[in-house]
Amino acid sequence: MAIKIIEHCQVAPSPDTAAEQSLQLLHFDMIWFPFHLMQNLFFYSFRCSESRFSDTVVPNLKKSLSLTLKQFPPLAGKIIFPLFTGMPVSRYVKGDSVSLTFAVSDDDLIPLTGNLSRDSDRFHDFVPELPPADYTDTIDFYVAAIQVTLFPDQGICIGFTNHHAIGDGLSMIAFLQTWAMITKLNGDDTHLLTFGQKYLPFYDRSAVPHGDKLATEHWNNVKTYMPTVSLTTELPTNKVRATFVLNDAETLKLKKRGPPNVSSFVIVCAYLWTCMAKLANDEVVDDEAEYLACDAHSHGRLNTPLPETYFGNRFELVVAESTHGRLKGNEGIVFAAEAIEKAIQKTFGGDKKSPDELDILGLMEKRVLGVGGSPTFDMYGADFGWGRPEKYEAVHIDCDGSVSMCKSREFEGGVEIGLSMSKVEMDAFEVIYRQGLNE
Repeated sequence: MAIKIIEHCQVAPSPDTAAEQSLQLLHFDMIWFPFHLMQNLFFYSFRCSESRFSDTVVPNLKKSLSLTLKQFPPLAGKIIFPLFTGMPVSRYVKGDSVSLTFAVSDDDLIPLTGNLSRDSDRFHDFVPELPPADYTDTIDFYVAAIQVTLFPDQGICIGFTNHHAIGDGLSMIAFLQTWAMITKLNGDDTHLLTFGQKYLPFYDRSAVPHGDKLATEHWNNVKTYMPTVSLTTELPTNKVRATFVLNDAETLKLKKRGPPNVSSFVIVCAYLWTCMAKLANDEVVDDEAEYLACDAHSHGRLNTPLPETYFGNRFELVVAESTHGRLKGNEGIVFAAEAIEKAIQKTFGGDKKSPDELDILGLMEKRVLGVGGSPTFDMYGADFGWGRPEKYEAVHIDCDGSVSMCKSREFEGGVEIGLSMSKVEMDAFEVIYRQGLNE
């Protein structure tokens, strides 16, 4: 398989965009500085020749992106990370832009959009890299890059790389769906205020209770963690990726096996955690600690809930702890769900741990399952005029063995789960996963 770059350009917000915008980074944002970048792919089925792509699709995408960035200027700007004094900020100034790459691939699209095990390496050609950061008395780094890859007469892939510190999954979904809507209307954004109101971003940091105080406290804890400013995955990864879909009936069945009144998110996380524990077989002793790290939505837990359109991060990092023996046992799903619920309550209660106490980077050296996303994340809602995406892939899970989660494309109330691991592990995991659903 080969990929050909046909154009690389910078797209700035439309000329009528405000000349400058600075956003304070809050404690929700700072926690993500040292974590890997987010790399997401959206595959579309769309019969299009290379000439039509260059003559029609490319100009429309450029124009629509410029109009979209008028509403989302932080994605064209940089994060300013101070090395000596001051606080980190997101800053956009006139002239800033987003890196946009157009490419053509001779790969076969259909196998890439399936659920069965596929070679992870095949997906990395479609992921854009962030431009290099600038180093002075601050680290000024870009937060987003985009690549659009044509599979002639088959489809198109939108590749989006972003730094988690600039915004969470909901913020990025809002950006992509706004860009898609303007593109579908052939670059007409006059209807944005009418039809796109639910996506237009809310930037007011004063809406976060005690935001300034918490930001200062957290900055003192995390400022020694250098930010991740690039991500180049070493190939071959020697991994395969596969997608598992839980329908609503299967999720309800899992809930009946867990403690009462747990959410779909908690029970799915708990089930995956137990499957991973069983995957280890006898390689891990029963009393060894096991961790699960996930994001919990905080906006509804604040005294004054944040608007759904809040741009930035509104999720808290939650770390649950159990033991290997408890998780792999017959009541593992109960113990796992209880541990996750306890961790969520602690995170949003008075016994909350600060980032230095959690030792985030040290945690990565332990047995930890990271879960990104949520059953409520609609990764299939961005229609550029080519219909809904055929497949969503979170490429970044190749880096750390985490699990991606989003709303199912096919089943109302269903959950789509993405995994990346060795072929031997994936085959064994599938057996454990399927057996567990039949218990």
